Amino acid sequence: MINLVRNELTKIFSKKAIYIYTAIILSLVVGVCIISNKLSNSDTNGISNSYLEALEEGLDSYNLEDEMELRWYIGDKVIVEAGKLSQKYKADSPERYFIDDVIEPLYQEKYQKQYFYKDIEGANNVQIEIDKVIAFLDNFDWKKQILDEKKVINDSIKEIETLLLEDKDNEDLKKSLEALKLELWILDYRLDNKIPYSYSSESSLLDYYKELSNQYVNLKDEKLIQNKEELNRVRKTKAEYATVLYKLENNLVNEKQETIDYIIMCMSSIDGFIVIALIIICGTIISEEFNKGTIKQLLTKPFSRSKILTSKIIACLIAFTLFILLYQTVFVLANCWETNSLSNILGTNVVYDYGAGVAREVSVLGQIIYAFLSTLPAYIIMFLLIIFIGTLTTNSVATTVIGFASFIGGDLVTLWVSEKVQSFIPLCVWNLSPFMYGGVHDNVYITFGKSLVIDIFTIVLLTVLSYVVFKKKEIKNQ
Repeated sequence: MINLVRNELTKIFSKKAIYIYTAIILSLVVGVCIISNKLSNSDTNGISNSYLEALEEGLDSYNLEDEMELRWYIGDKVIVEAGKLSQKYKADSPERYFIDDVIEPLYQEKYQKQYFYKDIEGANNVQIEIDKVIAFLDNFDWKKQILDEKKVINDSIKEIETLLLEDKDNEDLKKSLEALKLELWILDYRLDNKIPYSYSSESSLLDYYKELSNQYVNLKDEKLIQNKEELNRVRKTKAEYATVLYKLENNLVNEKQETIDYIIMCMSSIDGFIVIALIIICGTIISEEFNKGTIKQLLTKPFSRSKILTSKIIACLIAFTLFILLYQTVFVLANCWETNSLSNILGTNVVYDYGAGVAREVSVLGQIIYAFLSTLPAYIIMFLLIIFIGTLTTNSVATTVIGFASFIGGDLVTLWVSEKVQSFIPLCVWNLSPFMYGGVHDNVYITFGKSLVIDIFTIVLLTVLSYVVFKKKEIKNQ
């Protein structure tokens, strides 16, 4: 058996296509990360002078008597005015965010009044306000901005608390008070952790937490929910809320976290590059033997057909495993290098444990491995499907087409088949990543137990069929 496996490995690694494909894919992964790293470290603000100049020159071409063209004119004019201001600042700066959030809407209001409603006085009043905020921008103090917001919110809280003294059972007032206190907590968090309004991941996470909190306070009690889809939605919202809150309370918010989340997301998905490698490695290992007649040479030796097929399967598994280890290692290291987050691989990440109902920290390296293992049934089923099709048809083209079709088939099935039927189709249940840490699938009919049973049954069925067909396969004279 060892000699057979060694012989099959020699055949696999003699294919130039494997080396060419591996080199192309690894170069692509590394190249994209290098380019992304250079772009992220540059001082570019993301707005091109030529783009603004082209927009400004194009303003004269609009017919302001036409309502639709007038709207386009106003939109382009706003972009030009705000863009000129934005060019002074980096894309992730608080000033840039302030321009988009405060100044750009003011320009929109001004030009709407000036051109659309012919309200010149109103447009001039808005311009006065624009001049004030631009003056504030020249000496921008993001802390003052937040302190001013806090003052407004504190005044609103006092007003609502006064109203509640007279109407203690008013649920709308209580919800408004809770929402205002949440906003106040977020503002304090920004001040304490020096997180201004910006497009940074830290600031975005705080905005996302505010959005989740508003959803969370309106969630129903799980015991009162009869609909499975609504129950899944409630559980996922709770999971997101608890995860984000844990990160905020434990100061685990940083730019590098996005890279780790991206890697884990990729590991939890079926990777097309890996599927293509699987087809290259396994697609011709059987069909070529029959088509070229070399299978006769193996059968003249004291080896049963079962041993021959087993050796081919083992050799493919070894080659495929080596490719995965190389590809995934380069992918992880390149992406971590891109954002200077290599040390984070040895750190922890926050996940939600659905079983315990709490967010907790887990090893990043362990989570990456766990995420990949959750996709392993899909790769095993595709691997065995390619082996079976190769044995059945002895046609390399058919094997390649069907192998790749199985990769995209799951998405196509969801468009044509009901969710209940999908829960019995291997293509729809072979990825177990939705069930990580006790999670739930978007399709309420798909459960971990059912998916596992179907995956195991499919693996056993394809294995048995491959051996049965291989044993009975007729050898043509070449």
